[in-house]
Amino acid sequence: MCGKININSVISLNDLWKSIIEEDDYKSYKNLLKFYSVIKFFERDNLEFDDKEFKNWLRIIRNYIEIKGHIQIEDNKTNDLLKVSFFTIFNTINMLSKKLKEYPNILDFFEKSDFDSTIFDSKEWFMFEKFKLKLNSIDNRWFDEIEKADEILYLAGRINFIFEYAKILSEEQYDFDKFKNYRRVIGSIFSEYSEEKIDKNNYLLQKAMLASQENEDYFINDDSFSTFLNHYDADNTNVWKRKLNEDEEIREKFKTFIDNNLTNCLENYGDEAVLKRMNTIKDLY
Repeated sequence: MCGKININSVISLNDLWKSIIEEDDYKSYKNLLKFYSVIKFFERDNLEFDDKEFKNWLRIIRNYIEIKGHIQIEDNKTNDLLKVSFFTIFNTINMLSKKLKEYPNILDFFEKSDFDSTIFDSKEWFMFEKFKLKLNSIDNRWFDEIEKADEILYLAGRINFIFEYAKILSEEQYDFDKFKNYRRVIGSIFSEYSEEKIDKNNYLLQKAMLASQENEDYFINDDSFSTFLNHYDADNTNVWKRKLNEDEEIREKFKTFIDNNLTNCLENYGDEAVLKRMNTIKDLY
C-alpha cells in the first residue's frame, strides 16, 4: 500500500491507542472497536493510502459505534448486553471491510449499494452516511465541515438537525455557510457536555433558555407540564441529541433560541463568545 500518511492521522491514532491502554472501564470497549477498524482499513489491499478515504472510514465507523452501541455500551456497563453489543459492532466492521474490497473506495460502495440488513441494523444511519459522502463528493468544502460536525462529542454523529437548519426551502439542497455557522454555535453550546467533560449539575443551556423567554416560549411540553430536556438520562430518551433529530417542535424552538440570542455574537466575536453570551443570559435569571 502506497501513499502519504497525514501526520495528524498518526497523532490521532497514538491518542486512540493511549486511551485504550490507560482505561480499564467500559469506554475502552468503544476505543478497541475504533482501533480494530484501523487495522481492517489497512488490510484492504485494493487501494493506495488516501488520507480522505481513511478519515471517511474512521468517521463512518465511529458514528456507527456511537449510535449503535450507545445504549448497550454506555448504560449497561456491567452486564452481558455490553458483550453482545461489542461483538455485534465487531462483526459489522468485519463484514463492511470485506465488502469494501470489491469497490475502489467507500463512496463507491455507498453509492452503488442498497441497505443490507445482514451487515447493518440501522437503515437510518446507512442512508445518512450515504447522503454525507455524496455531499462531500459534490463540494470539497463539505468534507472538513461535516467532519467537524461529527466530532461534536456530545452529539456523537447525530447531526441531522443541523442539515435541517441549513436546508434551502423545500429543496434537497443545503446552504454551506448556514450549516457552518450553526455547526459552530451548536459545537460551542455542547462543548461542555461530552462524555468526558459532563458535569451533571451544569444546566447552562437550560438556564440561558429560561432567562431569555421574554419574547419566546422555549419550554417543551411533556404531558401535563412544561420542561427543558436533559443532556443525559437513564435510557437516553428525553435528551437533546436525540430529540433535536426526532421532534420538529423541539428542533424549531432550539433554532429560534440560537437565532435570537447567539448568532450575532458568533458573527462579531467568534466561537468562544457563544458560551460567554449564554452565561450573560443565564445571570439575568
